[in-house]
Amino acid sequence: MTKDILKFFQAYVTEMIDIGGENLPKSIASGLGEKLAKIYKKIEIDEIKDGIKHIYDILEIQYEIKDIERDKFEVEVKFDENFCPIGGEFNPDKAKLIQKSICDPYMLGFLAEMEPEYRYEGCIKQCILENGNQKVCRYIIERVEKEDD
Repeated sequence: MTKDILKFFQAYVTEMIDIGGENLPKSIASGLGEKLAKIYKKIEIDEIKDGIKHIYDILEIQYEIKDIERDKFEVEVKFDENFCPIGGEFNPDKAKLIQKSICDPYMLGFLAEMEPEYRYEGCIKQCILENGNQKVCRYIIERVEKEDD
């Protein structure tokens, strides 16, 4: 059932991009990421890694969070099938567009709301499958302190 909902979401997103251009879904995706972070904060999930864990625990998806440096970590999400929850199934023609229009703004909106005192860089490494035999999606999150003006 969850996968059917995600497939519908992907079809909807593709149509939004085709009709409204890539900026329309960017603002919506960013807002949805922020909204999810606000919901998590209300139920006292206020650490980024805990929030990410919660996303994948609910979907019953295997994941691993690896620390790279002090303020940088990688999230690797593993699937039984060729499907990522945000980016969708294997679709190399739309991969970069969906990543730029949906995945990046969604995760950046989520991160910015979870910890607004930081800014984030280089997030999504791969949120849609670009290789037909691939079953892993990954992204790197790097937290940088905001500079005082």
